[in-house]
This record gives sequence, C-alpha cells and structure tokens, in this order.
Amino acid sequence: MRKTVFLAAAALACADSALANAFDDCVLDKMAGVTSDAAAKAIEEACLRKSSVVIDEGDLSGLRIVGGGG
Repeated sequence: MRKTVFLAAAALACADSALANAFDDCVLDKMAGVTSDAAAKAIEEACLRKSSVVIDEGDLSGLRIVGGGG
C-alpha cells in the first residue's frame, strides 16, 4: 500500500514539473531573435495557451482565497 502511494506521488510530481518545463522550453525556443516587446508578449501568450490545462469546476470548489482579492 505504501509503495503504491509513493509511486502515485512521484508520478504526480514528475507530471507537474513536465508541464512547467514545456512552457519554459516553448518560450526559450520561440524567443530567439525577437527584438520587440510586442512580439515577446505574443510568444509568451501563445506558449501559455499551448501548455495550459483545463481545470474542472469541481476541482476548484474546495479552494479558498487567503489574504488577497481586494
């Protein structure tokens, strides 16, 4: 049982870091030679869209905002 929980946690940790690296890699790959702020912003937004994931509303229902929001 403990081995299964450990393997599941390790798999989730790897998946999370892989998503972050996909965004970073996209930005670094596409930014080569960019000379304007507008182009850099467009690349950043495109890479963010490419590496984003959809979160179900049910997954968000248990979250609460702490110390922010105005």
